[in-house]
Amino acid sequence: MPFDFDQMKQLPREPEPDELRHELLEEVLRGFASPEEAERKAIELGLGSFSGYPNPNAFPVMEEDVWSIDMALAWMIWRATEKVVEYWPRYRAACWGWEAVHQLTPKAEGGLLLSVSGYRLVQFPQRSILSGNPLHGMLICNQQNAPRADEKLDRVAAEKALRRALIDSQLVASATDCETSKIVDIPAREWPRIQYSTSEDTELFIPPAGFFEPEHVEPLYRDVTVLRKDVLRLWPQSGADFLSPHVETQPSAPVNEKAYRTWLATLPKTHQVVGRFFWDVWNLDIKPIDDESRRRLVENYAKDVLGGTPPSARTIARFFDDVQPWLEANGL
Repeated sequence: MPFDFDQMKQLPREPEPDELRHELLEEVLRGFASPEEAERKAIELGLGSFSGYPNPNAFPVMEEDVWSIDMALAWMIWRATEKVVEYWPRYRAACWGWEAVHQLTPKAEGGLLLSVSGYRLVQFPQRSILSGNPLHGMLICNQQNAPRADEKLDRVAAEKALRRALIDSQLVASATDCETSKIVDIPAREWPRIQYSTSEDTELFIPPAGFFEPEHVEPLYRDVTVLRKDVLRLWPQSGADFLSPHVETQPSAPVNEKAYRTWLATLPKTHQVVGRFFWDVWNLDIKPIDDESRRRLVENYAKDVLGGTPPSARTIARFFDDVQPWLEANGL
């Protein structure tokens, strides 16, 4: 039987707002009231609206130094600030909507029927573009805001373009190492094998060879972010094609490995570490990234591959100053 709110008036004390709110939500959950009826009653009782979206303009996403992977993909797809806000976890945490609750009921002719028994108020999910679960995808309200049919294709293409930029070291992603809980830069060499968790989009793992049950693999990283300035640099607002990062590169000429290593051997040991990175990772192709991103890449290479002490930022800068004349002298 539906709850009679007039009974609340007969209590020896004035009902608390939380009590009224709880009873209203219970009525909707049990199917005795619709979400629309509950919203009207909540306003009548002075509780305010249950569901809704805050003003996106109150969320200055362009002032954030780091973006989540979903925020970066949203920018690549739409090139619109308001769309990036929609995929910002801080904004989504302030959004609430109604989700259908299903139950199995017997059918007259036998078998079971999946039907809606009520609705519950839920916070917007953090999983979004990567799982194909957009901002409005799970809600019964505002279906007119559902994504276009081609947005799924845009999402797949954008994710491939972003991954390619990470593999080519045009972009560096940071994340929380699940084993140490420290913030680290994900090495470019890992991105070809990295996969997203099937249970949580914010987690990454690398499947062992021949392994086909990713849900049983411990995640390596979580809460992956990239620098906003790097995303805007690679995919400027005026860019019409998000598949092509906005970088100017020249095809690399064949390099005589012996000549390079002979020249490298004349340099100090710390410079040789940078030189090995330049050969092994960048194939003697100077990437158009900022000094800080380059420094982090070299440091990761030195620690993860060579197992030695990373060279200083000054050493890294000196090497690239020295290698430029050598490349030019060798027609590169």
